[in-house]
Amino acid sequence: MLSQAAPALESRDNFSSQFGTMMSMAGLAIGLGNCWRFPYLCAQWGGGPFLFAYLFVVILLVIPFLIVEIGMGKGHGKGVADCYEASWHNRPFAMIFGNFFAAENWVQNFFVVGLGSTLIYMLYSAVTTKWDDMPADQIYGEFKGNTVLCVILFLVVIVMIAVVAFRGVSKGIEKISSIVIPLMLFIFILVFVLVCITTPNITTGLNYYLNPDFGKLKSPQLWSDALVQALFSTGAGPGPVLVYGSHIAKHRESTMMGISLGLMDTMAGVLAGLAIIPACVAMGIDPQSGSNLIFLVFPTVCSKIPFGAVIGVLLFFGIFCAGVTSMISNQECAITTFSDSLKKARTKVIPFVIAATVIFGLLDILNVKADAFFQYMAGDLTFLPGAMMGSITYVYAFGVKRVRTEFLNPTAKVKLGRWFDRWVQFVVVPIFIFFCARSFIMLFI
Repeated sequence: MLSQAAPALESRDNFSSQFGTMMSMAGLAIGLGNCWRFPYLCAQWGGGPFLFAYLFVVILLVIPFLIVEIGMGKGHGKGVADCYEASWHNRPFAMIFGNFFAAENWVQNFFVVGLGSTLIYMLYSAVTTKWDDMPADQIYGEFKGNTVLCVILFLVVIVMIAVVAFRGVSKGIEKISSIVIPLMLFIFILVFVLVCITTPNITTGLNYYLNPDFGKLKSPQLWSDALVQALFSTGAGPGPVLVYGSHIAKHRESTMMGISLGLMDTMAGVLAGLAIIPACVAMGIDPQSGSNLIFLVFPTVCSKIPFGAVIGVLLFFGIFCAGVTSMISNQECAITTFSDSLKKARTKVIPFVIAATVIFGLLDILNVKADAFFQYMAGDLTFLPGAMMGSITYVYAFGVKRVRTEFLNPTAKVKLGRWFDRWVQFVVVPIFIFFCARSFIMLFI
């Protein structure tokens, strides 16, 4: 099967270097899930307990699955629908579900691009030191109330991600990721250092964030939140990881890509939390403020500490960089999958994807109910089933042993043994299914 498809894959636009592949994979995973969702979930669980649980599930559960999914993508060199067909041997089923879950991941851009435009305005507010004269909630409300400005900045972000899409994988995604990801990680480290230097009583905040209350680790909900966040943050299951894996050349090593993706994604989340949560606690400001933590709480902190404007500029620029790379991966999941499954050139699929993002993104900006609907559909209603379906498809329907022996080990520096198959089959995926199903059911209770 694979040998017959090989000639058609020669012209596929693949990542050109190991470093570029690693940075692109990191860009896929590192996004607003790390910088926006991870810190406030961490704060809700008291800092340390969530951090401990998150590191545990990433290392033992998520990284092994990422290795399988990347290997699956590399081996087939195709998008989600085609990999579903190779696994289930049922084209109608694959076309419906594979394209659906690729589209589900893309739907995130309908509201994430709007968040990107908000980050631009918050960055402007930091540069102009507007935080010193106006409370953060008023600045945020002022922007959201200016429809024209919201639309203009939304279109600016759209143009950015459209240019990357048209430039392709090696000249677009890989090039921007190779610049943006190292810069972003450096910014997060620099912000953390500046916060530690300038914030009074910072040790109190660091203790809150880093010292786990092991009593809370008894809560099933903590482990559920940590695992679902890890899956959501890395993009494991529904398709983007597989799609990026499909752009890795057959002769390149891919096992280490799964390890790097999981570790770099975790490092970004931990650094974002270090830059935000300890400062909030040290200043006596409640960090358990949900999604408002980034847009409302942290600007308040910045207005109260020395060099707060500088810290704010760096942080929001770093978060914006993370957001852009995740937007790019969201749209690439759809572009590659639609292009492969419909046998259409990228250049014919991209205008459709961008146009639909503009239409529904504007609807999201202009209608609060549409925004809530898109977030619910992409973030809750379909992501969890997508993660479950992906894990079942790659590990059971196609077979983790085949992925290991045919796609991973032939080019791997460190060979995986049969223990890996058993661990993924009997531990990783059953736990995924249990907690994803549990979280999905809880949406309706």
